[in-house]
Parts: sequence; structure tokens; C-alpha cells
Amino acid sequence: MKVGIITAEINSRSGWAQYSLELIGALRSLGVDLTIVASRSAAGADFAILPPLAESQSGLLLSLLRSYGAVRAALSSCDIVHTLVEPFAPLGLRVAGARPHVLNAHGTYAVLPMTRRWPVGALYRHAFERSTVACISTYTQDVLRRHASNARSVVIPAGVNAQAWQDAARDSEPFEKDGPIVLFVGAVKRRKGILPLIRAMPAVLKQAPNAKCVVVGSLTAEPETGAEARRLVDELALGDRVQLLGHVSHADLLRWYRTADLFVMPSMNDGLRFEGYGLVYLEAGSLGVPSIGTWECGARDAIDHEQTGLLVSQALVDDELPAAIGRLLTDPDRLRAMGVAALEKANRTTWRKSASQFIALYESLLRGAP
Repeated sequence: MKVGIITAEINSRSGWAQYSLELIGALRSLGVDLTIVASRSAAGADFAILPPLAESQSGLLLSLLRSYGAVRAALSSCDIVHTLVEPFAPLGLRVAGARPHVLNAHGTYAVLPMTRRWPVGALYRHAFERSTVACISTYTQDVLRRHASNARSVVIPAGVNAQAWQDAARDSEPFEKDGPIVLFVGAVKRRKGILPLIRAMPAVLKQAPNAKCVVVGSLTAEPETGAEARRLVDELALGDRVQLLGHVSHADLLRWYRTADLFVMPSMNDGLRFEGYGLVYLEAGSLGVPSIGTWECGARDAIDHEQTGLLVSQALVDDELPAAIGRLLTDPDRLRAMGVAALEKANRTTWRKSASQFIALYESLLRGAP
């Protein structure tokens, strides 16, 4: 079996690129023969000939059309074509021809292309409904089914390289603290739930007066949200109880994970934009930190409610989130048990497991199984 991979970047600089890097490595470790076609700037590709994802949607489609002949030739000997990034779906389907085509659906872009004006939206809908779509979570699959009811889909979660996180953090010293630490890691965006988290802190401090919320991640990804977060901290007189650190070094990130008692990212759907899975919950779990997320997104797959952490309702987040944080911070035994369970889940959720599920899917499609 020879598999043709179509992707963009293959590195650790973005979610899509990291996914491609890890899955390609895991498939190769299991002996799968791959031919990789990627964007022109991509390292590690057999053919770096595709346009970058940064192009506008209409411009991207035109560039993909121009690259069709070269990609078709590059993957001519492959038995199956697998497109790892949703914006390249029309190209992947056309290159596959009569061969099976597998398409990844990670989150927001599982539906966003189909909402574009005609003919762009129609081209994407056709590509999704003629492919076998591998959804990263059950929530992503549910959203896909609402927008492309004829799509054939399966759920194959991403993995996490827990051992790498553990090895990197082994010599990291925790920061000094005078109380429990609630950690948020991610770009300060409305969709990540930073504002409900800050709003929750006054009620949390009534239950755990020495608690502190540490926010690690870009404060300029959504400048208006970063400014609102700062204003909210001042308005609620949170002082040094909420620290907006912005970007930190990877070494300091590891130290904060080692310091944290609880990881909280209460993702909030923003129209069609949603958290497809939430790999960051598993990264926290890799270092024994339990998490709190929300039900109405991919976090419901990444967090086992009442075992590796808690899930709260997005609609009731202002009521449920402070209660959930306070409940765990005031119950050290429960918090510790959830940390152990989160570590076990992260250790089980490997890229090798994800790759094995893809191999089983490839084999079933080549046999003609539904």
C-alpha cells in the first residue's frame, strides 16, 4: 500500500503543520510507504509545489488548479490519496480520481469553506461529500454532518507526544507560588474563553483566596480581545491575581505546567468557529495537570468529564465555571486523582494509535468496505 499525502507545512509552528509532522512520522514508523506533496516552503516534502495556505480562498483555489497536473504526476503511483488540510480538499479529490480519498476535518475549517459564496462553497461541499472525512473529534463530526449531510465520516483523534513533554519537563523547576495556580495556555482570543475565565476569578478567590490565574499566550492575536482582557482585570480589581504574560519561552512554559494545579481553557464557539479538539488539554495531562473545558466543542473528547477534569456549559459558563474551578481547588485529593487520570489518558493517546487507525481506514477503503 502506497499513500499520497497532500498537506501544507510540516513543522511545529501551527496546529495544521504540527499535525502533519506528527502523523507523517507515525505512519512512517509503522512502515507505510508515503509520497508527500506540500507547500512550496515546506521542509520534509517529496514535492514542495503547492501554494501557501495564507492565500485568499479564491486565490488559493486558482493556485491549486494550476498545480493539479504536477500533483497528479507526483502521486500517480499511490493507491490512496490523503489530504491533511481542509483548504486543499478540492485538489485532493480531483487528484485521487477513482482512487479513495481521505480528508481530515480538524475543526472550524470542517465547515467554513462550505459557507463561501458560490462557486467556492459548492466546490468544497462536493469535495467533502465525495471523500471519506476523518474528523478529529465527535463534535467536529456532528458539525460536519449538519453542513454536509452526505459526507462519509469517521472519528480519528489526534495523538499527543506525552513522552516528549515529560522528557522536556524533567529538569524544569516549578515557579514559586503562595497558592494554587490556574493556568491558561493559548492565544488570547474570544473563542478560547479567556474573558469568562477572568470573569470567574472573583468568585474563585472567595473559595480559594490565594489562587492565581496565569495566562500564557499572544495578547495581540486578537488585539481587541487582549485589550478587553486587560480592562477586565483592572475593572474587577484582580491585581496580581490574574497575570497576562503574553508569549514565554518554551522553558518557562514547561515551568508553568510544572507549577500549575489546574489547566482551564473554557472554549466558546464564535459563530462557525469552534475548538475542534483541544490538544492543549492532553499536553497539560502529559504533565499530570487536569483540565476544565466546555461541552459544546471538541474538548468533550479531550477531557473525560469527572475523571481527567470537568466540562461546563458554554451557555451557563459564568455560573458553572467559577463553581467548577472552586470545587477542584478546594478538594486537593480529587484534583490529584484527576491529574493521575489525565496523565494516564495522555499516555494512551499516542500518534502511533492515530496512525494505526488511519492504516485500518486505508485498508478498508482499498477493500471497498463502506
